[in-house]
Amino acid sequence: MIWEGSLSEERVICIDIGYSKIVAAVVDSDINHQPEVLGIAEAPASGLFRGKVKEVEAVSEAIREAVTKAFENIGSARVDSVLVGVTGMDIEGLNSCGVAPIQSHSKTVTEKEIEIAVNNAKAVSLPTDREIFLVDRQQFIIDDKIVSSNPVKMAAVNKLEAQVHLLTCLENIKENFERCLIDAGIERSRIYYSGATGAEAVLTEQEKELGTLYMDFGKDTIDVLFYKNQSLHYSKVYPFGFNLITNDLCIVYHISYDDAEHLKREGTAYPLTDDGDAEVYIRGLNGGEPKICRQRDINAAIEARVITVLEMIAADFCRSNFQNELKFGIVIAGGGALQTGIEQCVKKIFGAAVRIAVPEKINGLKASFLTPAYVSIYGLICADRRSGHTVVSEGEIKAVKRNGSLIRGAQSFFLKAADFFKSFL
Repeated sequence: MIWEGSLSEERVICIDIGYSKIVAAVVDSDINHQPEVLGIAEAPASGLFRGKVKEVEAVSEAIREAVTKAFENIGSARVDSVLVGVTGMDIEGLNSCGVAPIQSHSKTVTEKEIEIAVNNAKAVSLPTDREIFLVDRQQFIIDDKIVSSNPVKMAAVNKLEAQVHLLTCLENIKENFERCLIDAGIERSRIYYSGATGAEAVLTEQEKELGTLYMDFGKDTIDVLFYKNQSLHYSKVYPFGFNLITNDLCIVYHISYDDAEHLKREGTAYPLTDDGDAEVYIRGLNGGEPKICRQRDINAAIEARVITVLEMIAADFCRSNFQNELKFGIVIAGGGALQTGIEQCVKKIFGAAVRIAVPEKINGLKASFLTPAYVSIYGLICADRRSGHTVVSEGEIKAVKRNGSLIRGAQSFFLKAADFFKSFL
């Protein structure tokens, strides 16, 4: 991903609120105006379930923990901007279009016509409890003929049509995330949809142009987005993730969650015919008798759940009428992309080439974060440093800066926290 440098002089805190972990990164730029991660850390997520906040205090505490750890070895607590990535939130996507008459005497398209056309595209009928969360501009059509991604100063006679992709979310769920941030001390932030920022960061220009399906397999959610002609055309967030596999193994073998997670990591979603009858010893639940299971049976259980999920995703995507536009292939990310055999399963169901996405190297970004599980935080790091589509939330947390800081008591809170952690070293 090319660094665009739009915020090259700012120090940014990026916070990815996932459902297994919350990751915070402090990002600045080096002398060459390239991104530099000054500190990055994670904390176990709690208080969240399937894309929804269940306990504000627990989520806030996890955010504070991740941010404090990220600041541990940083001398200055200066903060210029805070970017927050979220998913879930009962997000629903739809395509829309809006028209604006050409008003300028010179018969050229101006920013005013673009703004009017986009605003008209956003004027869709929504339930009273939903709001527009993201607007992604697809293309503009001038006088029903000329198509352009940036029509400013182009000749026009009658009208300009804007085609956009809208993501909506439940208003109260978004407000709960905002309350978690404020309770954690974040005075003002920009909220992003992490599915879109992750996709924009790891998809190549060719993939976004020719037609690519992007899937982020999380613990409790799965984000599915389809790009063509450099823009988002289809999106869907599923309120379940690869935690389903773990739950299946817990039930089938009557074992603890941690033991089921171990079986999942050691198993495969695409068993080979020569698995044989290798035996796996499993601890009994609550001190019960240990079990002996065949690896073949464990793999079969993992495969069955993965295939069921992928078939559901494929069926929904076919109903969108974009299946014939899937020219380039599929890119997968998230912790679920680390599941052995997932690449082969996706290829089997969709019949397309599959690539597993990983973050590119960034100055200061530890090697342990260069895996598919951290594509979301990587997308946030890149979010404001590239030109392109609008991926930021329509609304922002409205709070006044105090003493020039975006975070309450940033100078004292983070530095004191850093001293506290250093006292144990």
